[in-house]
Amino acid sequence: ITEQCEVASLTVATATDNCDGVIYGVHNATFPIIASTTVTWTYTDSNGNTTTQNQSIIINDSMDPVADAGSLPIVSVECQLTSLPIPTATDNCAGSINGVHNVTFPIMTSTTVTWTYMDANGNSITQDQSIIITDIDNSISQNGAELTANAIGYSYQWVDCNNGNTPISGETNQVFTATSNGDYAVEITDGVCTVTSGCAIVTTLAISDNDFGAKLNAYPNPTNGVYTIDLGDTYNDVTIKTVNMLGQLVDSKTFDSISKVNLEIKGESGTYFVHIQTLDGKQTSLKLIKL
Repeated sequence: ITEQCEVASLTVATATDNCDGVIYGVHNATFPIIASTTVTWTYTDSNGNTTTQNQSIIINDSMDPVADAGSLPIVSVECQLTSLPIPTATDNCAGSINGVHNVTFPIMTSTTVTWTYMDANGNSITQDQSIIITDIDNSISQNGAELTANAIGYSYQWVDCNNGNTPISGETNQVFTATSNGDYAVEITDGVCTVTSGCAIVTTLAISDNDFGAKLNAYPNPTNGVYTIDLGDTYNDVTIKTVNMLGQLVDSKTFDSISKVNLEIKGESGTYFVHIQTLDGKQTSLKLIKL
């Protein structure tokens, strides 16, 4: 007997006995038969005399399953992927077949997942699916002293870049408004992955009432690029940072002890802010125009 997919029943075979006449055979098969095999029929008369006869069963399923989707969608997520919808294929014998993937979850880096569809007779096909893992957006937008993390729907912790990225108490919202000039960043997490933004420089706030900067002089201003800063007195541990109108850091230098220093703006023509700060918290700012 040759069939596609399976054999669900067999026509009962018979034998003729010299005493009992027609004897019906008893087979050793279990239905449905889904793989090629040999069935043995046994004929037994009333006196216990027996004979056997073999019958070949050939299952001719050689057709591969057919994927239900012509192509699988590209999956693009931030940080990690913990599961995937299981795609299916249709087999001529088994009907719907679930795909089996070759990856271990969670997926933390971009990769290609291979799905295998295999029927009961070993016919199989594969189908690939692209997985793109991207980092959480760690960019921030700045409007003066107001800083906003552009990634939406995460946990946030704003930090002080000038103090070893120390967390700022209570500043765990998407938007942070600085109360003093300085450098600030945000740590963004989804509970598994954490990214940190670049430091944004705030120089637009009023300077604390102290004498630092009272004797400050910067010249020439406007400048072709090279200029001199004269602090009027000698100060220790001084950091001088230059930022453009977008709040982007252009240059940063730290000096153990200075009263006067020559600097250069290497950016394009425009307006720049020079932020001067000492380790003990004295700070001031000035505006320079580069021709």
